[in-house]
Amino acid sequence: MTGSGDDQDIELSRGLEGVQVEIESLKVELPDIYPKVTLREVDAPRRELTFSIGTNEGIALSIALSNIETPKPFTHQLLDMVLKEWELSLESIFIGHFDGKSYSAELIISSSKGSRRLSCRPSDALVLATLQSRYVPIVIDANLLS
Repeated sequence: MTGSGDDQDIELSRGLEGVQVEIESLKVELPDIYPKVTLREVDAPRRELTFSIGTNEGIALSIALSNIETPKPFTHQLLDMVLKEWELSLESIFIGHFDGKSYSAELIISSSKGSRRLSCRPSDALVLATLQSRYVPIVIDANLLS
């Protein structure tokens, strides 16, 4: 999922700041059984963050990245359909905290009534962003990148 970033950090509402990243890769590295997703900074210095996600989320992300149609919608596809039906727009996703065990993420969703931030797992946010028909920025706290 490639997009264009700015040379400056992206400032989000509520004072959160981050840098724009893109999905660089999704792979399983044996003997580990969990897929690993690598996010890479869009602009220099092109730092990365790699973390494991659940098997089901890895399959869903792979399907979304490959643009594969399924006979019936998977959960993420169903949520995408609900967003569209209710005229909600996924504006961006933000990955902003690591508690030593897992990362936290937020969906930034807007409608004619305003915008909301919804807490979620990073893997769910990445799948949903990938399913959108338009580019959805993925923003991450710069302190999480190496």
